[in-house]
Amino acid sequence: MPHEYSWEDVVCTTSVGSKVIFHPTLPTIVYPQSRRPRSEWDGLALMEIADVISMWEEEERDEKASKGVNAEMARIQGGIFGLMISGFSLLPELQAGVFPDPEPRRFCRNAERHQRPIYFIEPSYNDEDWIDFLEKSAKTMSHWKKLLGMVRPGRRFRKRLKHHLSHVPVPPHYLSDEYATAYALTSSWWDCKEWLIGEELAHRRNKRMASRIKGAVEQLARHLSRDDVTLMVPIFAPWLGPIVQEFDTANPEEISSSQTITNVQEEE
Repeated sequence: MPHEYSWEDVVCTTSVGSKVIFHPTLPTIVYPQSRRPRSEWDGLALMEIADVISMWEEEERDEKASKGVNAEMARIQGGIFGLMISGFSLLPELQAGVFPDPEPRRFCRNAERHQRPIYFIEPSYNDEDWIDFLEKSAKTMSHWKKLLGMVRPGRRFRKRLKHHLSHVPVPPHYLSDEYATAYALTSSWWDCKEWLIGEELAHRRNKRMASRIKGAVEQLARHLSRDDVTLMVPIFAPWLGPIVQEFDTANPEEISSSQTITNVQEEE
């Protein structure tokens, strides 16, 4: 299974000079200050549906009532996500298993505080093409071969983990070796997710997402009435390569932004 690794941001430039910064993240892991981008940006694109804000707020309420409850629920429920979270818990140097997902949430708070446009890249549930994709994904995942393969997901997960542990490159000097293990765990989780829906549907999704990102940066340029805008896109590290690969040839899809203004203070 081909896989590209990237510790650093990947910058794509449009034909008119605008930039998209793809910032690789590891789910539920808080990055140190040294890991956070220093580039200035004008708008944010989240690889999420618009409803994610309310879901994050619910997770925040849950954490306030009982710290660590979301990570514990993930472990109890099992599955490939639970296996990844359980693996993170064995890495004491990392601040992991944090809900809501800390890096996208931090960027979102920043955008809200500074009234920067936020674009939600996953289409809404009233999008007919996206509904068709979700239905086909559900049908593929429910095939008996996939169901049989997920009866004991640990076997597939461990096989992928063994592969990634021997291939993930050494982290930058400001990160401990435990980040490489976290990257391998994340990549194993992602591989299992992609196996469930298959290459054809994964490619269809990636192509659509890339089109919406390109549409978002074009909309941001129109919104600010200039061509040299910068769009920040936090994205799971294993997903970065396939999306960047689609970006240059993607046809931009019209996409609107949301500017939700809150009293939340920016996390520096």
